[in-house]
Amino acid sequence: MKKAVSLAVVGATGLVGRTMLRVLEEREIPLSDLSLFASPQSKGKTLVFRGKPHEIQTLEDGARAADYALFALRNRLAAEWVPQFRNAGTVVIDNSSYFRMHNGVPLVVPEVNEHALKHHSGLIANPNCTAAIASVALAPLHRAFRLSRLILSTYQSVSGTGQRALEELEKETANSTYPPQIYPRPVAFNLFPQIGDFNAAGLCVEEQKISEELQKILDAPELSVTVTTVRVPVRVGHSLSIFAEFEKDIALTEANELLRRAPGLVLMEGQEYATPLGCEGRDEVFAGRLRQVPRNQKALLLWVVGDNLRKGAATNAVQILEKLIEK
Repeated sequence: MKKAVSLAVVGATGLVGRTMLRVLEEREIPLSDLSLFASPQSKGKTLVFRGKPHEIQTLEDGARAADYALFALRNRLAAEWVPQFRNAGTVVIDNSSYFRMHNGVPLVVPEVNEHALKHHSGLIANPNCTAAIASVALAPLHRAFRLSRLILSTYQSVSGTGQRALEELEKETANSTYPPQIYPRPVAFNLFPQIGDFNAAGLCVEEQKISEELQKILDAPELSVTVTTVRVPVRVGHSLSIFAEFEKDIALTEANELLRRAPGLVLMEGQEYATPLGCEGRDEVFAGRLRQVPRNQKALLLWVVGDNLRKGAATNAVQILEKLIEK
């Protein structure tokens, strides 16, 4: 039996925080104590966990020491509060992007690089949702044939931005003249190739995150990664079209067999493929439309889909917690 631990969930009322609580219940994580933290607007309110109401605290009330903490805050708040929990002796699993590329902070997808947990010093970063989903499908192929180049086009749902973006999609769907406030363009009945601001090189923030984080997760700093990120009018679920080129020739039969055995992955074979709607609420990553690139024995094309709130965020964080408890 796993040992019971005390846990803080910070940002408990947001989309990811609420999903974390749901996953903790589903996976029956043994807890001796649970503390919930959120913004001052939520102070005194309660969330039900395992049939019991838990009162929400604010961080300003004082960081309460716990064995572990799951953080689901924006970068500015994570930068301020993660160190305070660490200084209190709490091991933090952080979902923000603030610490992901810091030296000495492991960036972990348990099916891919669980070994990196051995080197944490009180802080583990949870990856970008799209990078986490992609890595589950790419890692077994990379281990066998060594990736040399990736070209990814992503189709990312509005829940990746949060509850207000979901509400904006609903309002735009009901009223075509509703002016966008969360996004630079209307998202209902539309899509646009921009997630985050553009930098001087023409990359938007999300494209840079995915590129750098995949290199770190796969332990492939020299890997060429080119990304185009697209926001689509989907509530939940991120999809990727992936061109993957390897150092060695790769046969389709070998690739299929590797993906069939890959942990956390469901391979859709033949003419089957996954969609965001079909993956919502699932913890697995789904891969399909696997095919050889014509006249290139070193390259494959595949389609990958996953629930960004679960495997892309909450489930991955809880899986990290499970691995830490087991050690």
